[in-house]
Amino acid sequence: TEEYLAAEVSKISVKERLEALDDVHCVGKEIETITPEALQLLLKEFDEEVQRSKDATYKLAESMNGEYVEDTAFRLRFLNAKMNNVKQAVKQMLAFLRQKAMYFGEDTLGRAILLSDMNSEDLELMQSGMYDVQSERDSSGRVIIWMSNQPLFLKDESVNSLVGTVVVHWTD
Repeated sequence: TEEYLAAEVSKISVKERLEALDDVHCVGKEIETITPEALQLLLKEFDEEVQRSKDATYKLAESMNGEYVEDTAFRLRFLNAKMNNVKQAVKQMLAFLRQKAMYFGEDTLGRAILLSDMNSEDLELMQSGMYDVQSERDSSGRVIIWMSNQPLFLKDESVNSLVGTVVVHWTD
């Protein structure tokens, strides 16, 4: 109940409450500083894991434009999101590429998504105010996406558009 929660919160210090709020809002943590040497090692491990794990979608993206999927900044997005856990980062990158192919077509695998890749429902949804991509980034440089908590009454196609437009912003 609310009374129990209030009683429990009152037992912790102000510092602990602030740390808990920071955790809930994904802010406040010290960003780990990585030396250039450690970064190179992480990227080498990332590449080795890609070589072990790559699937047909990755191979297609690689054949279309290897520079895109091998780009350091592209790969760092996944490493940062998974707190430098190489296996999880590679798994997420491969899943992202599969989602990208599913929602925007295989021809987009070797490049960034463009507005011209979106259909009218995608564009309508982006302009609806249902979600907003913040101009600022979080303390780790990630895109912040705010979504309305209003009930969604979407057609199946609109659900696909919603997922697809979120996929686009994840890589901004």
